Amino acid sequence: MRILIRLFGKYLLLSSFFVITLFNFAFAQNDNARIDSLQAVLRTIPEDTNKVNTLIELCRAQPSSDLKLILQFANEALALSQKINFPAGEAHTYFYLGYSYYAIGDMPKALESILKALSIYEKIGNTNEIGYSYNAIGLIYKSQDETKDALTFFERARSTWSKHGFKEGIALALSNLGSIYEIEQKDSLALDHYERSLKLSKEIDNKPGISNTLNAIGSIYLKKKEFTKSFEYQKEALRYAIESDNPIAQIWAYNAMSQIHLAQNQPGEGLRMAQSALKIAQRITSKVDLVDSYNQVYKSYEKLKDYPKAFEFISLYMSLNDSLKNSEDLSSMEKLKSRYELDKKESEIALLTQRHQVEIFRRNVVVITLIALLTIGFLLYNRYRLITQRKLDLKIQQLTLYTQSLVEKSEALSRVNLELEQFKSNSSNEDVHIAKIDRILQSNILTNEDWDNFKKAFEDIYPAFFSKLRYKYPDITAAELRLSALIKLNLSTKEIASMLGVLPESVKTSRYRLKKKFGLAEDESAEDFIKNLELPSIVVTSSLDKSKV
Repeated sequence: MRILIRLFGKYLLLSSFFVITLFNFAFAQNDNARIDSLQAVLRTIPEDTNKVNTLIELCRAQPSSDLKLILQFANEALALSQKINFPAGEAHTYFYLGYSYYAIGDMPKALESILKALSIYEKIGNTNEIGYSYNAIGLIYKSQDETKDALTFFERARSTWSKHGFKEGIALALSNLGSIYEIEQKDSLALDHYERSLKLSKEIDNKPGISNTLNAIGSIYLKKKEFTKSFEYQKEALRYAIESDNPIAQIWAYNAMSQIHLAQNQPGEGLRMAQSALKIAQRITSKVDLVDSYNQVYKSYEKLKDYPKAFEFISLYMSLNDSLKNSEDLSSMEKLKSRYELDKKESEIALLTQRHQVEIFRRNVVVITLIALLTIGFLLYNRYRLITQRKLDLKIQQLTLYTQSLVEKSEALSRVNLELEQFKSNSSNEDVHIAKIDRILQSNILTNEDWDNFKKAFEDIYPAFFSKLRYKYPDITAAELRLSALIKLNLSTKEIASMLGVLPESVKTSRYRLKKKFGLAEDESAEDFIKNLELPSIVVTSSLDKSKV
């Protein structure tokens, strides 16, 4: 995820006394001496803009895990800014609150704070900060997989910065636009945006921007399976990240190098890189980056066939990922965005109309907004339910059709085998061509490619089926896993025999052995046990490399 750093880019320039730069702002370590010094200054200065700046600096000096204290200083800064009529300080404080809520994964509150900051920046005409606010909103939506809204706000940021020739901002927006196109699988368009961003970042010697964009370009070449080229980009990205003391970019680079090692069947090195990323993510307590690191460690352990460890980390990943993305957060964010757009529209109308016209419009808008919010809530819930059910129905249909085609193929080959045997028995001389055909048919009852395709379709419906069996029964064989999958689909003994290219009696024997392995009683059946092992579901994470069954 390319989010946290770009959300809070180098934006705070409150006075000559107080300049907050990118990485100190986002990842300041707990420095007791510095905190004591700031608190001493705080006691001696009057209630003016310098005190606001000092309060925000105290927020920055706290460890990121101490949210209660951070929010205390931020709210004091906000109250003082409002009291002395210091809109820039108020906006900067809202922006910092947005970062704090983002860091703990509270996306609705993060969005609400950024929208308040944006509203003030628009009123005071602070162009660069307007661009950063648009960019931040885009990244919040991206974190919730709302790519359409993310693209809209990234484009607004790019347009705002382009009008004033702000190269650092333009490079940032181009890179974020590229990330959306990459998600939409428009890799050529994504690469074009990344390369334009990299060129601008190099022109202004922006090392954090260079590191981020090199990481993004490397990910494109990884998708193209150009592993050597991808790895060189990630090594260079890591070098810039270390030079600029950028922990988030270091996490991205280590996770990307882990992916490259896994793609080249080097799980040991993949695990080492993933653990390096996880260690940094745990140190800075960044939930969004912990999600990616847990996922990468899980993939590495699975490649190593350490299934208990893989199960541990996939559980951590799924739990944290689900907490960051839920339908209630999306609904709240839609309401906040609607409220912001509504407030902005009302301000524009106020400049063009008389007071009584505005009042009439406001009453109408309130009614429409209430209806719209109710409609949005209903549509979001209904959309989620329908899409999930459609995906499940489609996957089940695809698996059923594919399984049936495999059964029919196997039965057809069996019939040809039978006819060939009859032909051979009626032939007085041994025909070398008949022998060749026999060998071909025997070796193609069901190919490895057929099994791979079947397994992929099966795991789309039952994503945890094989891992649960491996976890509960570590000594289960590949053949027993295949038989379990076919039983799960309620295939008959004859159909299973056709698919496996064996006699029905062999299938019955294998069923009995499987029942013994599961430790079932005489009155219990392997069929009932397997059918109840996992209900159909939709896989919501990206597809994972799994060891072949």
